[in-house]
Amino acid sequence: MAELEYSVSNENLQAIISGLELNSEDSVLAVAGSGDQAFAILEYVKNVMAVDINPSQVSFMKLRRSALQRGDIGGFFQDDVSQKKEINFLGWQKRDTEFYRSRRREYFSAEGRFDRIKKKLGHLIIFPLDIFQATELKDGFTKIYLSNVFGQVYMGGDFDYWIPNLEKAFKRIAENLPKGGLIYTSFGPHCSYVSKELTIERNLTEKAKKFEAELPEWCQKWASPCVYRKI
Repeated sequence: MAELEYSVSNENLQAIISGLELNSEDSVLAVAGSGDQAFAILEYVKNVMAVDINPSQVSFMKLRRSALQRGDIGGFFQDDVSQKKEINFLGWQKRDTEFYRSRRREYFSAEGRFDRIKKKLGHLIIFPLDIFQATELKDGFTKIYLSNVFGQVYMGGDFDYWIPNLEKAFKRIAENLPKGGLIYTSFGPHCSYVSKELTIERNLTEKAKKFEAELPEWCQKWASPCVYRKI
């Protein structure tokens, strides 16, 4: 089984909530990762399906869900000791993981938030599945959270491969999304390469970026939030 890669998100959870403009009727498909993002989204929506190609991430998120169900807040905040002490993004920033743990704890510890999420855990599905396969399910997802899926593709550095496959990926993801549906991604160099089915939702993108203001100027283009709407 693949090793656990993420035990805490390095994304700002409030940026995701604001960028997706969540409401009580939304059905959201999300990359599982550490689970932070999907738990945060769950508070505001009808249901969430969190998927990950890495079974270890799925197991980790299920452990956190069980901890929250039994009221074990310490267990919900558990971190895998094998995670790297520092997160190094594109050579820009080395930041101790404790910074992200602290920011996460502050977010989830807001008054009443644990109780609101706990009450909705029955509306959370956690499943080992590739996010691209999950988008093809005809279950009526209204919004999709992709995290840095496209950034993982880019890390190979092959633009001849990356750009055409990026366009195909966007088209595939948007196919079953209803008109007006939203896609949130935390890796934004792809803004010029979206499929014709999508348009950049600039107002929501700017809202999300305000919560990620710590990103340096050069990084705002290459690694900042971007929100798309199905047209």
